Amino acid sequence: IEFVKSDLRFAIDEAFRTNGITIAFPQMDVWIKEAPKS
Repeated sequence: IEFVKSDLRFAIDEAFRTNGITIAFPQMDVWIKEAPKS
């Protein structure tokens, strides 16, 4: 299923670029699994 999700994302990205669609503010999620010990 991961390959399907990846292929879908690439297809959407290509369709957006082909049609001049841009996302103004791309989102980046940062996940911290464990806080560093100090």
